[in-house]
Amino acid sequence: MTYQELLNAFKQFAADHKQIMSWGYGQISDIEHPIDPATGQLKSRDYPYLFLNPTNHTFTQGTVTYRFNAIAMQLTDDRIEAIDYSGVDSVIKAQSDAQQILADFLAWLEYTDQIDSQIVRTTQLTPFRERFNDTVAGMTAAIEIQFRNSLDLCDVPIDTYTLVLEQSVLDGSCYASLTQCDRIFVGYDIPVTGARYKIQFSIEWDQIALVNQDTYVWVTQDNNEPRTLATIPFTDAIETGKTMEFTGEFFLEDPLPDNNELYIVFGQYEEQSEVLNCFTNTTGTLKVWRID
Repeated sequence: MTYQELLNAFKQFAADHKQIMSWGYGQISDIEHPIDPATGQLKSRDYPYLFLNPTNHTFTQGTVTYRFNAIAMQLTDDRIEAIDYSGVDSVIKAQSDAQQILADFLAWLEYTDQIDSQIVRTTQLTPFRERFNDTVAGMTAAIEIQFRNSLDLCDVPIDTYTLVLEQSVLDGSCYASLTQCDRIFVGYDIPVTGARYKIQFSIEWDQIALVNQDTYVWVTQDNNEPRTLATIPFTDAIETGKTMEFTGEFFLEDPLPDNNELYIVFGQYEEQSEVLNCFTNTTGTLKVWRID
């Protein structure tokens, strides 16, 4: 049960109770702004008035505990005393009526099927007489409500990453041949079932000799359904720093009868000019995660 669902249930109790005329929630400074429990709209103060003041809530292993001051109050000016109380001390009568409303609230918390609380505790009842914009009297109940709450990562609305591949470079001495790109890593055999993947690699080298500005590191899906996923050019900064890092997310699948694989390659994708030993003493790591 969410916190909002709990508060909506409290508001529904106030709307259904035949005596409560106003309902409120918030800090004590908000007590001047009651809500019509039937409509949820701000309204002028009508009494009896039930106000819920949240205090400190806690998470523990397996449980969540909510704590509130439930404040029930009644107007105690001369007009009410003359009409409603027939000479009985209006403060005492208001406090007595407030206690009964709080007793109803606690009984509802204990037995209602609208919330699935496990433990309801009331630590104390405190009578009061106070002047806000109106002079009121009533009682405050300190209430503690405990729910089961299993902290389960499966319920968290975030992506989970499963490492499916980790490789080092194929050969640290040379990448480049006459007419084709050379693979830097063995690659990944893409599964039949489509999924999102996070691809991350880091490459370092001693020296590089580029034929032209069209030489890249390519992230490709090759074989039956070739497509380029990303191209990373060799900028001056990369050449000077002699390192390249890449992270990207892609949807990959290998529907039958295809046989698609993920490759990280060096060169011009369609035509590689002859450069031997151009990419030397290369080290690096490729990691692939499936995102669920």
